[in-house]
Amino acid sequence: MAFPDIKEKRNYLNQAPFNKARIDKFLLIMVMPEALRNIDKKYGTETQSKIVSEKLELSVWGAVVPSITVPSVQVPFGGQVPQATSFTRPVYEPVTVQFTIDSEFYNWYVIWQWLSLLNNPGTSNFDQSNISGMKLPDGTIKTPEKPQFIPKYATEITLKALNEYNQIIGEFVYTQAFPTSLQGIQFNYQRADEITSGFTFAFSQLFFNIIT
Repeated sequence: MAFPDIKEKRNYLNQAPFNKARIDKFLLIMVMPEALRNIDKKYGTETQSKIVSEKLELSVWGAVVPSITVPSVQVPFGGQVPQATSFTRPVYEPVTVQFTIDSEFYNWYVIWQWLSLLNNPGTSNFDQSNISGMKLPDGTIKTPEKPQFIPKYATEITLKALNEYNQIIGEFVYTQAFPTSLQGIQFNYQRADEITSGFTFAFSQLFFNIIT
């Protein structure tokens, strides 16, 4: 096996062989969906215009990547039952991540507002004010046209894996993602721990790349 040149080899030699995985080695980047950004554009104030930002970054831990399966099928032949691949990829399990709530509750608020867009806590309706432009006059939801396949309430979520030097070494991309639940907040005044929470999101496709 040929060794890499001296510039590449330096990255290998500087690695700590007993370095342990840490909870803050995954950076989650969510591009804010169009409908969510419009909430602040329409209802926000100059002092509280935060969701208008294009993305939200969270240092996360937990079950950050789901299981990947391409199941087999049984194909009876003669007196035996060989197995062959099904060539299918079942629906992915939702992903649940944990994160630390910031001092202004901004990151928790963004996800809460996202869920409120999907189902208003007061009226139980989707996007009551129609800021996403997906409702017809009769109140029914307009199906996006083919070139606009991804709904305006969904987005792309990127999970970046970091090494011990906080360099990006891998990248998971979740497409057509949207939150399905937001965990509660637990706080103990007698402890100095940071306040944490978590949320679960569903998605349609998952891609992974090694960053060299």
